[in-house]
Amino acid sequence: MAILRFLQINTGRKKTAHDLLYKTAEEWNVDILLMSETNKKMGGELVDKKKDTEIKIMNKNLKIKKHGQGNGFNWIEIDDIMIFNCYVYPNVPDTDLEQLLDDIASISKGGNRSYAGTSTQSRPCGMRNAPTKEEE
Repeated sequence: MAILRFLQINTGRKKTAHDLLYKTAEEWNVDILLMSETNKKMGGELVDKKKDTEIKIMNKNLKIKKHGQGNGFNWIEIDDIMIFNCYVYPNVPDTDLEQLLDDIASISKGGNRSYAGTSTQSRPCGMRNAPTKEEE
């Protein structure tokens, strides 16, 4: 597989941010967009259950083998790569963060795959007990 080009952004639920993002992604030949705080009215296909994250495939040659969603994250599988996109509010209790990480771990088990992940806000995806912005 060729090198994939990603663009990850928090759109702040603004339509104008989405419009600019799509234009920029086309200009930069981005393959996959990983978005958080998406505009819920614009309704993408690959979103999490809360509609806080979205994955958008810009490269029409990429074929998604599988995809799924959870509370605060969604994922796709392309070839032997699983790509996770998650969003964690900075003030969620550690128990909610741990549940999200456990959910991701249960999906990603098994097989011989490569993994990529992204998050936004104050806690990186996969990092327990990371300081919030207020604690830094």
